[in-house]
Amino acid sequence: MDNKKIFCIGLSRTGTTSIDHFLQSVGIKSIHFPLSLFAFPDVVNSNYKFSFNVTKTKYSKWRASKERKVLASAEPPNELLNKYDAFSDLPIPQYYKELYHVFPGSKFIYTTRPLEKWLKSMKWMLHDGCVLWNWGYLNDEMLYSAYQTTRFDKGKLVAAYKKHEQDVLEFFKDKPGQLIVIDIEKSDESFNKLCAFLNIETTETTLPRANEKKGISFRNRVNYFFNRHIPLYFLLKRLKKINL
Repeated sequence: MDNKKIFCIGLSRTGTTSIDHFLQSVGIKSIHFPLSLFAFPDVVNSNYKFSFNVTKTKYSKWRASKERKVLASAEPPNELLNKYDAFSDLPIPQYYKELYHVFPGSKFIYTTRPLEKWLKSMKWMLHDGCVLWNWGYLNDEMLYSAYQTTRFDKGKLVAAYKKHEQDVLEFFKDKPGQLIVIDIEKSDESFNKLCAFLNIETTETTLPRANEKKGISFRNRVNYFFNRHIPLYFLLKRLKKINL
């Protein structure tokens, strides 16, 4: 795809994983939730610098710093933008204006869903999803930068959702052919629009359902607690010495 990319700029829980899985299924190199781009934002814009907004204690800052170091090694941020052709989920919605200029001619997919359904899904993510995926302090920073909260706060989430939608539509209103808006709840209709937008021919007939809500076990919660609060446990996990 030379210098042109595909960026899914819908917020969390709007079908970004489904988009990622679909793009991969048709042979497009796609990455979902590229956290290292948030940890090292200067890769997207040289004026951006990572800063702490949520992690205030010495331990949490130490942890976030360690998580950044792990990401730099496991997922080098300076390689991601060249390695992949498509990107989805946070922090991509936060960087779409910069990415538009860095990769001219790229395609942008804005995924949406009815607000009340989105809020219900966000409530699950912020209570259970973060445990299931064992999110760390760096994830907290990214959530806060997108929603001004790391917990379920309906007022702040609604404000973030509406502002993002308004900003996206305003930014692309004079850029025809570069943005498609799809409602993930209208799967068949959205699938057809997406294929036409990206010039994709496939035998598939609908978007895959991925990353759906699921229950959390006691073991998940213990693992999450230890990983968040026990320094030695965190380090050993990163060294793959233990597996609870």
